[in-house]
Amino acid sequence: MVRMATRRENCEKWERTNICPNIVKRVQFLCNESRTCLAYQSGPGEFEIVDGKSTLLVSLNNHTCICNAWKLSGIPCKYGMRAILYAGLDPHTYVHEWYSIKRYKMVYGSAINAIPDKDQWPETTLPAIEPPVLKRGVGRPVKYRKRGEEERRKGKRSTTQKCGNCHDYAHNKVTCQKAPTKKQKRIIEQETPTTTTTTKGATQASTKRKKSNSTKAKNC
Repeated sequence: MVRMATRRENCEKWERTNICPNIVKRVQFLCNESRTCLAYQSGPGEFEIVDGKSTLLVSLNNHTCICNAWKLSGIPCKYGMRAILYAGLDPHTYVHEWYSIKRYKMVYGSAINAIPDKDQWPETTLPAIEPPVLKRGVGRPVKYRKRGEEERRKGKRSTTQKCGNCHDYAHNKVTCQKAPTKKQKRIIEQETPTTTTTTKGATQASTKRKKSNSTKAKNC
């Protein structure tokens, strides 16, 4: 109720007479976005817009674009803006009448009457309206809402989880497909004690050499 009153007061201060200020900003943004596109006229009011490797058809006669954004929103898309600017026309005239200041003032022109407090409501003999009885569904109740395919799952570190085996992301060491097989594990286990024994033998030989050298130095 208060928001409607403030919007009604604000729209009376607007200096424009065609479309709302927020839509004007949107049109300016789309005009800047359309600079990367190239326009080729194929007929009166019909254009081919090239955006990178894509070619889109725009009809100024029907106020449509093949991307369908213009038809859904009522505001020309960036491809439609490129065609309008190429033709030297005013983009504001191609915005739908929904976004006109006249419509805006009609929406917020009326007021919502104030509602008294519940204690001041008149008494009635009609039966009270109660909420419907809640029935529990079959099966375990859903704890989390269903998320989309591209939406991140809650409580799962799918992007920051790092595997300790291959050092890749999105899985751990248990679910790693690059984990060594049982045969590889046996070979690794068989090789590890041999390496330790060789290292022990090398250390013992080095200590014997040091002792012999020290005894020779004493005898000298």
